[in-house]
Amino acid sequence: GGLVAAHFEEGANAAVIQIVLPLPLEVDLTFSSYKESSIPSTADAPRILQQAADFQAGEALDGAIAVRRDAFSAKFDRIFDLKGAKCEKRQKGNACWDGRFTEAGIRVARASLSEVLGQVSFTHGAWLRGETPQDTRGVEMGPTTFFGSAGHRTGSPSLFEGGFSLMLISMWDPHMAREAILQWLTHMQPDGWIPPTL
Repeated sequence: GGLVAAHFEEGANAAVIQIVLPLPLEVDLTFSSYKESSIPSTADAPRILQQAADFQAGEALDGAIAVRRDAFSAKFDRIFDLKGAKCEKRQKGNACWDGRFTEAGIRVARASLSEVLGQVSFTHGAWLRGETPQDTRGVEMGPTTFFGSAGHRTGSPSLFEGGFSLMLISMWDPHMAREAILQWLTHMQPDGWIPPTL
């Protein structure tokens, strides 16, 4: 295929960029909103795109990621204090050494929390409402939007898995945990039953 011809339309609210590069390559893709940026809406399109790329890619993006990573680590250390916590070695190769957590163990714990937080999202779709907890057919309800932890096995919100995730999330961000609990309560049936999976 060939290249698409260049086109500029006054007042357009979208930009399409076509770049052909040889492989292998590394690319940073960034998305930005003019409403949230300091770029004036009267600026010309090439200048806007260049400013956005300069601000949100390459070293600037690496720097922003490093700042967020350091903030995450500092908050993790403050909340969980694994460096000062005592542990008991139960089997060979675990994260405990001489009654203290190892650096490798703390890194695994940080990554695990990051994974749990990464599962928190909005889900939109239909769900089945049963007449009784034993009703396996149910009636399709919705559509509904749900905020909570997506199931690790199914990719769908699961009350059982979400409950375990909420134990960590509530320590990290109590407000986020309350919002997730409220989402489950909004799906409670008249008899008090909450569907285990949405």
